[in-house]
Amino acid sequence: MFASNILKLMIVILFMVMPVLSYASDNRKDVIPYGQNSAVGKYADINGIKLYYEIYGSGKPLVLIHGNGDSIAGLTAQIKYFSPNHKVIVMDSRGHGKSGLGTEHLN
Repeated sequence: MFASNILKLMIVILFMVMPVLSYASDNRKDVIPYGQNSAVGKYADINGIKLYYEIYGSGKPLVLIHGNGDSIAGLTAQIKYFSPNHKVIVMDSRGHGKSGLGTEHLN
């Protein structure tokens, strides 16, 4: 009985420590600031709107599009997963992230 209580306690501690370790590893200085990466971020002028984009990796091109209300930063896991084998192109949609909204109506 004592051994099973110790095992349960160790499992609880493990589940408490795992998120902290994960958080600490994602806050290192070498973490890429997707969506705010001045080293690779560029703007394209499309129909008078400045659209922000970033490109990572090499290989066959893969375009990732974020959901409404999101930005490039919301695609961090996908960029990390695909960029070792693909040229990943990500863009902030009009009026999202670092892209301009423009003056024309959204249709």
